Amino acid sequence: MDHSRTNTDEGQRVACEIRVNEQTVTVVGGHHTGTSIKRVAIEQGVAIAEDFVLSIEHEPRRTRIVADEEVIVVETGTCFTAVADDDNS
Repeated sequence: MDHSRTNTDEGQRVACEIRVNEQTVTVVGGHHTGTSIKRVAIEQGVAIAEDFVLSIEHEPRRTRIVADEEVIVVETGTCFTAVADDDNS
């Protein structure tokens, strides 16, 4: 059984560690929106803003933008990058 995800049937909420801009952030595993991930990261000291563009890293050099209202499953080890919308890097 994968304990890194929220088990809604049993009401268990399990914390997991993700990475946002190379910094460890602790969230409850399970479903999150792009906005909720950025908010938790900001609360835990990651130097980003809510209007930054969030991307999920699938493999080295392969990312996908996560829309603010998009719901994704987050588990331990999930990595994100957040950059200012006007960043051309």
